[in-house]
Amino acid sequence: MARRVRGAAKAQAALNDARRWLLQPGSGAYGRARWHALRDAADNLADLPYKGAPVPHQPGLRQLVVSGYRLLYRVEPDTGDSETGDSETAGDIAVLALFGPGQQ
Repeated sequence: MARRVRGAAKAQAALNDARRWLLQPGSGAYGRARWHALRDAADNLADLPYKGAPVPHQPGLRQLVVSGYRLLYRVEPDTGDSETGDSETAGDIAVLALFGPGQQ
């Protein structure tokens, strides 16, 4: 199934901020590697929508921790089987927020 990954405005702004921070002059290979890991993880949610762990006490909300960043998202509609990882019928990914290291 071809599903899309789309981000809320705040999530897009946070992702742009992370990109600027991680790719700023002097960040070197380590910053680039962290940026690529974060970007690739978000992109890969289209293929692996249940990769992130469920957020306790927040039905339907999932989180993926990558390079010190926490990506919060929902699968819409959530019609797959997250227990088995069967995502055949799962819908698109809605990225709701991105929190950097130390942010809550």
